[in-house]
Amino acid sequence: YWGYHYANDGTGGRAYQVRPEGTGFKMHELLKKEVRPVAADEVISSANFPDDMQGDFLICNTIGYLGIKQYSLERNPENGHVWGTPKADLLVSSDKNFRPTDAVFGSDGALFVADWHNVIIGHMQHNVRDPNRDHKHGRVYRVTAKGRPLQEDVEIAGQPIAKLLKVLEHPINGVRQRARIELSGRDSK
Repeated sequence: YWGYHYANDGTGGRAYQVRPEGTGFKMHELLKKEVRPVAADEVISSANFPDDMQGDFLICNTIGYLGIKQYSLERNPENGHVWGTPKADLLVSSDKNFRPTDAVFGSDGALFVADWHNVIIGHMQHNVRDPNRDHKHGRVYRVTAKGRPLQEDVEIAGQPIAKLLKVLEHPINGVRQRARIELSGRDSK
């Protein structure tokens, strides 16, 4: 929301806050690594999710720990530095083939989780033609906060530029992002 940037080392599982330094950017440790490999991350920004979860950092892990870890992010207002503290896991499965590879909030505020769901993992430990490789299946889960209303839809596609600029003030990250994407396709004049 404040223009902070985060990055993951997918293989090593380390997460970073990316901050401007000198003439470029530098990656600073965001949290103590608990799992690896990390396929994706997401920041909770949804009117459907409770207030105490807003701004939390999510990490999707695909080997060993099969689930999505959740961290609260504390921001130092003096220097903008951010630190993540573990919270209760958001989603965990006992299914040994569960592989959450992405998590994205939809326009209704629900969290959509892509599950690669494959018995074969890793790089080339298994032959590319191994019959256990599943090229046809996978799952998408839709996660919502129980008993809470979904997020109200915000019209973006085809809206006038003046309305899209107003949408850039919306409190939800994904809504602002969709408005930026729509604006990027417009005549820059």
